[in-house]
Amino acid sequence: MRVARLEKQAKRAPMPSFDYAKGPSARGAEWNSTPARLRTYAKELIDAKVLNPREAARVWKDDERLTALILKVNPALEGMARKAGAEDKILGDELVLYIVNESGLYRKAKAIIANQAKHMMKGRWNRAGGVKGFLHLVNDGVQSYRKEFGLPAVDKATKEYVAGNLLDHYMEEIEDEAGL
Repeated sequence: MRVARLEKQAKRAPMPSFDYAKGPSARGAEWNSTPARLRTYAKELIDAKVLNPREAARVWKDDERLTALILKVNPALEGMARKAGAEDKILGDELVLYIVNESGLYRKAKAIIANQAKHMMKGRWNRAGGVKGFLHLVNDGVQSYRKEFGLPAVDKATKEYVAGNLLDHYMEEIEDEAGL
């Protein structure tokens, strides 16, 4: 009886209305399950009267349990969920652009560039240290972006992706300042 009810719900469950990684959703597209998008889809399922609001409220703050509840209601998403720890490249690219173009953050970037150049001149520079240096700028950028646009938590993999891209972006300035 319960299995039949779940199968009936799965047939009624709509796919996410918009997948930010691939455009409008279609079967076979990757389901981008970042926390904000996960909750948006849960609200869509509640509005479609497929997901019980009480059940959703119980697990609302726990991403893994909310994902499990959504996959129970819509098993068509199974296997399409973004792997935990995989960076969100769309958000990462957006953060890179924001950090590069924000004047307050550029002043901080100049200090990091000078520090990286100093390490490069002394022969102590390596890429991992460069990424770590830019992680401080990324954290400031995420905080500033969150204040301006409202942003949920950003995972470590995405922050490291952004820091690596910022290092690549500013590498020519670092080398110029180091005299290489």
